[in-house]
Amino acid sequence: MTNLKMVLMKKGMSGKKLAELAGVSRSTVYKYMSNNRSLSEKVAVKFASVLGVAPAELLGLVDPT
Repeated sequence: MTNLKMVLMKKGMSGKKLAELAGVSRSTVYKYMSNNRSLSEKVAVKFASVLGVAPAELLGLVDPT
């Protein structure tokens, strides 16, 4: 399971909602969630801002809280 998916589960947020709030397509979010696409720092910062977590959590640099 990706860190993005774990954080979404803990926050009770769907990939669809994250896509809406971050201004990206649902397919883009689901590609990151399924590890079909590597999360860049730029995207991690955008998602982290929406989710209220540190970008490092999404990038796997620290354990998700």
